[in-house]
Amino acid sequence: MFFIRLMVLVLLVGSVACEGTLEADAESSTLALDGKQDDATPVVPTLRPPTQPYVEPETDPAPETQPEPETQPEPAPETDPAEPGLIIEFRIPNGTAQGKWNSMQTAPLLYVGQILRIVNNDSEPHRLHVPSGGPFRHGETIPPGAQVEYLVEAAWSLETNAGMYDHNFGTSAGFWMQAVE
Repeated sequence: MFFIRLMVLVLLVGSVACEGTLEADAESSTLALDGKQDDATPVVPTLRPPTQPYVEPETDPAPETQPEPETQPEPAPETDPAEPGLIIEFRIPNGTAQGKWNSMQTAPLLYVGQILRIVNNDSEPHRLHVPSGGPFRHGETIPPGAQVEYLVEAAWSLETNAGMYDHNFGTSAGFWMQAVE
């Protein structure tokens, strides 16, 4: 009989060990060291609150993931500004009419071997006058909305640029550009 009570006690202790501590009620009976009960009253286990609150065991937090590096688009291959055959576009502004096409401060820079494309955004036809020895041949008429291309064949400095102008409107309708070797 004692053996059965001991087994029940062991089972109870094992099943409630995580929620509290089990001890024999001091008022009802006690167990002797030799395993014999000192009176006939059965041992009634009682639960007392744990001395410390139950704390979840620490677990490793989820490993921090490094953000994916932002992928940068491949840079466009750099264009050599002196690349032969490169087209440099100049647009005659709308409303230019008989006025200057540009100024010395806004003069396009070209290299010999490149192409100057002139687009006429004005409502008037224009024609570039190029003096002898200029960077390319004399121009043809450029109707509104049309374009013409010139192959730069010789260097041309801003200082000697005074000879380029709109053939249809005269020297007051100047055009500045610079061409280098």
